[in-house]
Amino acid sequence: MENANMPAMPIVNSNGVAALYGINQMAADGLSKREMIAMHIMCGIASDHARFTPEHGAEHAVLYADALLAELEKGGAS
Repeated sequence: MENANMPAMPIVNSNGVAALYGINQMAADGLSKREMIAMHIMCGIASDHARFTPEHGAEHAVLYADALLAELEKGGAS
C-alpha cells in the first residue's frame, strides 16, 4: 500500500495491529493520509468562499494534497 493510502491515524491494539470493530470485524483504519490532508486544505480554501466554488475547492484540495505527498516521497525540504 502506498503512503498516501495508509491510515492517517489508525486505531491499533497494544501489539500495534489494527483494531477490529463491528459485526464483520473490519479494521479501524479511518481516513487515509491523502483524505486527511485534502480535508485540511479544503478548510483553508473554503475560508475564501467569495473566490472559490465548492467544486473548484475540492478539486484543488486533492491536487495540493497529491503535490504535498509527492514532495514528501522525494524527501523534500526539511
